[in-house]
Amino acid sequence: MPRIAAVFILAALAAAGCAEDLVVTAAPPSSIGATTTTTTSVVVVPAPPVPIVETKVIPEVISMGPAVGDAVALTFDADLTPSMQARLRSGTVESYANMAVVDVLRQMDAPATIFFTGLWMEEYPAETADIAADPRFELGTHSQTHRAFRNGCYGLGVVPREEMEDEIRRPVTALSLVAPTATRYFRFPGLCHDDESLAAAASVGVTVVDGDGSGDAGGPSVDAIVDQTLRRAHPGSIIVMHLNGGDKAPLTDEALPRIIDGLQARGLRPAKLSEVLAAR
Repeated sequence: MPRIAAVFILAALAAAGCAEDLVVTAAPPSSIGATTTTTTSVVVVPAPPVPIVETKVIPEVISMGPAVGDAVALTFDADLTPSMQARLRSGTVESYANMAVVDVLRQMDAPATIFFTGLWMEEYPAETADIAADPRFELGTHSQTHRAFRNGCYGLGVVPREEMEDEIRRPVTALSLVAPTATRYFRFPGLCHDDESLAAAASVGVTVVDGDGSGDAGGPSVDAIVDQTLRRAHPGSIIVMHLNGGDKAPLTDEALPRIIDGLQARGLRPAKLSEVLAAR
């Protein structure tokens, strides 16, 4: 092929974006003194593959609803850990199901949202079914074993990265058998999460919900719990309380009537989480 033809071919390939993939070699003349004809061969070398960068989906974390209207969400975490189960078995603690909280909610006709751990549902199947059957309550999940999803979370044991999805998915599956219409709301233990754990939540398809702590977990007095809860409450608030009682949150049922009365005195009313978030 004449040299000028090869140049045109190279130019065309360059215009097509292939020039960086070309290796060009020229054959020597056939003999000395002869008319020189240069032949050129074109070899197309595949470009190296473009590396695929994996991106994690980090879901939104809901900490409150719109600050409009008069609704606030009363939410209750039903915690149970292996160490709490051990205290039950040893007789150190009689129960981690404070059903007096449920009684108060029913007596005062206060809707609420309950976040179950998988272990709590396993330990208290009758109580779980009783709550699930009451239309004033909606249900979400709170992990399987109430371990933390990052370091430095109130002394809780930490879920290994490779177990995070299963730790979130197991109670979702268990709750769906008891309450097929349960929500996909999920709350991390201790409200502790990072990008890795949020990505695991996204892969399971749950909606992550935080909120404002009431201080009922280990609260020093009923007055302190009531004061902290009412001081933080405003339209759209998501109030975090506990259903486990025992030596973890023993004063919740005593504080709850005063909290509900105090909310109403401020022009606020308890509602399901879904109602509070509906204005989003």
